[in-house]
Amino acid sequence: MVITLPVTLYGSETDTGKTPDKTSKPAFVKPDIKKEAPRLEPNIPEEYKPLIEVYDKYWKFIKEDDLENAYKLETEDYKKEVSLREYKGLQKRSKLPLTIKAVRALEVKKKDEKEVIVKGSMWLKSAMIDTLKMFHDRWVMADKEWRHLREIEDIDAGKDEKPDNNLPEK
Repeated sequence: MVITLPVTLYGSETDTGKTPDKTSKPAFVKPDIKKEAPRLEPNIPEEYKPLIEVYDKYWKFIKEDDLENAYKLETEDYKKEVSLREYKGLQKRSKLPLTIKAVRALEVKKKDEKEVIVKGSMWLKSAMIDTLKMFHDRWVMADKEWRHLREIEDIDAGKDEKPDNNLPEK
């Protein structure tokens, strides 16, 4: 005994005699994440433009592995504790198989009279994966010059959690 069932194929005549609408969208459309993501635009007050120039220089040095010049932008207290050789070693050990493609300052928040926190975005690339990392970077005014404070807070950590100090720096 053979049982036959009516089967309707996409684009074929249906049992109502009508063909499917060619303009209808498929049931699932893959979203274009990059196109639909909100654009992150910097919101930097004019008074912090000199800071952003130094910030951009610092991250350019890190990106290009010019650690001697990056080290010069650290605070004097940090440089008293950590020699250039140790600094280079720390940077090399903390380097993951990632490439920093770009870093951009988005906001500056004043913490006190001398210290500010710069919220930034960092575009990282590892093999075929692109990642956008949001982070806080601390800067301090010392002797009329902006200096980097060696600590980075991870925004992705919960608000009540302390940042993991075992994470590699930059």
